[in-house]
Amino acid sequence: KKQIAKREEIVDIKVRCNDIEKLTSVDGKRIYNIDPGYLATEHFVLSTGKGYAHRPYLGKGVYADVTLIYRDKDFTELEWTYPDYKTDVLRDILKEIRAIYIENLREEKVYD
Repeated sequence: KKQIAKREEIVDIKVRCNDIEKLTSVDGKRIYNIDPGYLATEHFVLSTGKGYAHRPYLGKGVYADVTLIYRDKDFTELEWTYPDYKTDVLRDILKEIRAIYIENLREEKVYD
């Protein structure tokens, strides 16, 4: 069992992903777009390098993109949620992961 990562680690993780994108680019054009995210009990957040009104700045050129929120026992999309994250299949997977996450929080006596 792995230790649960802290939310604030997303900034350094995104910075490392940006480095990977640069290393794998061809003729200065990236071929991979890696936007890591984190799952919390109340939402699913992606990290991005692009700021908009709904994306708070986290530091080091990284913004948070609240992609789905959890309410009424399901993940709910927002007007800016990317189509890939609107599918029932993905939401079901995230609900399963969320249940495991909550159990891990209980076992570690950590509160989200």
